[in-house]
Amino acid sequence: MWWGAKRTRYTMGRISVALANWNGRKYIERCLGALYAQTHALREVVVVDNGSTDGSCEWIAEQYPQVKLLINKCNKGFAAG
Repeated sequence: MWWGAKRTRYTMGRISVALANWNGRKYIERCLGALYAQTHALREVVVVDNGSTDGSCEWIAEQYPQVKLLINKCNKGFAAG
């Protein structure tokens, strides 16, 4: 239960999470593991990959098939990703 600015009670609905990735294989395992360990219901997790060459995309697809994976052919940077 969360409290708004006027002390009004409201509950949070399901949430979506978007992650930018570029050769983050060594970080993505802990990140996704922590997200899916939360007790709050996730609506979706989207990973936008910016041309990784470290096997990140393959690992995500294998370990977390429920993640929506958007793959850019090159590194477009954080904001464009």
